[in-house]
Amino acid sequence: MEKAHDVYKDFTRSDELTEAYEAHQKFQRDKAAEIDYARNEGREEARFEDAVAMEAEGISYEVIYKITGISEEQLMARKK
Repeated sequence: MEKAHDVYKDFTRSDELTEAYEAHQKFQRDKAAEIDYARNEGREEARFEDAVAMEAEGISYEVIYKITGISEEQLMARKK
């Protein structure tokens, strides 16, 4: 246990190690944010694909909106 404490003390005394640790933490947070953003973009894209498919099947815009949350105006603007 004492050895672990010594390693911790050495680590926290070193500005270089502290900066490297903080840079790694920032990298991990940034990567997690990118993944979250990509997931949300994918979900949004899937909703629009569903809306376009429903429109092609002749489903009313009212029903499309109820199911996807995408209005006729949003659908038309996205298709341009």
